[in-house]
Amino acid sequence: MTVSPYGKEKLLETTAGSVILAGVVVLLFTAMVSGGCLTPTSHQNVPSPSPESTSHLTPSSGSAGSLVPVSITGTNFTYGVSPTIWLARTGAADIAAIDVVVISPTLLKCSFPLNAVSASAGQWDVLIKSAEAPAEKIGVFTILDEPAPSFEWNWSNANGWDGWQHGYSCSDTGTKAGSCLEFGPVIVNGHGEHGTNVTFDRVPTRSYVTRTFTAPDGTRWSTITFRGALSSSPVPRLRQLVIDVNGVNVFYADATQNPPGNGQPFTIVKSFSPANSVTIQISEGQDLTVRNTPRYTLQFDSLTLS
Repeated sequence: MTVSPYGKEKLLETTAGSVILAGVVVLLFTAMVSGGCLTPTSHQNVPSPSPESTSHLTPSSGSAGSLVPVSITGTNFTYGVSPTIWLARTGAADIAAIDVVVISPTLLKCSFPLNAVSASAGQWDVLIKSAEAPAEKIGVFTILDEPAPSFEWNWSNANGWDGWQHGYSCSDTGTKAGSCLEFGPVIVNGHGEHGTNVTFDRVPTRSYVTRTFTAPDGTRWSTITFRGALSSSPVPRLRQLVIDVNGVNVFYADATQNPPGNGQPFTIVKSFSPANSVTIQISEGQDLTVRNTPRYTLQFDSLTLS
């Protein structure tokens, strides 16, 4: 086939146009891949830090179950007077920072309340937002959550009550005749004892002991095991045992239930929200004091945190 000079020019133009178009498609595809458009990310809606706001967190990690004060330094903070700062992680609820203070354009301070949530271990994005700017990722914070080694407190020695606070109460005494006195805490025959001497008739009474334990940094306990015995009562439904952990009730039962039982040795195992610092309060009491029971006690054998 013979092609005229004019036809050859058109053929060359068409071929060149096809090559250029193909090149543009390749460049666009390459740009999409290199720009991350085709690469799945764990935070699809989380912006990356800009060069102007590269930040440093001190500390950059903290133990789950604790309140962690953090200083954030940077080179170009322009977030206004009341920025919102939070931790974000795919599949988990955001953790809002508290006590946010703008110290200067290069320094912010806040606290992450890891004690108020069930924060999962791992890396969390640190995000900041103010009225003047969109949300921006300014760093990464690592939540540490390792099980703490088991810890046992044993009352079988003379130091069995070291560090324990204690108290008692008798309510609604009014003008009734009688007395109400704390018994112990003492060590008797290799175990601890604590209770109340009371001669009032039909007066609610309560005795309690409390102590705070702290696990190694970066670790948490989540289970309490308590071994002891609640003294017997002629009216067991009026006698009760209560265990609170960090202000939350984890056990309540009267002496008709087993545990604790009516004068029987018991082992109580209960879970609680994982925490690095654990405050235990153990209480025993009677709804109405019964005649002929001038003293009731709780025997303390051992307490294990795990």
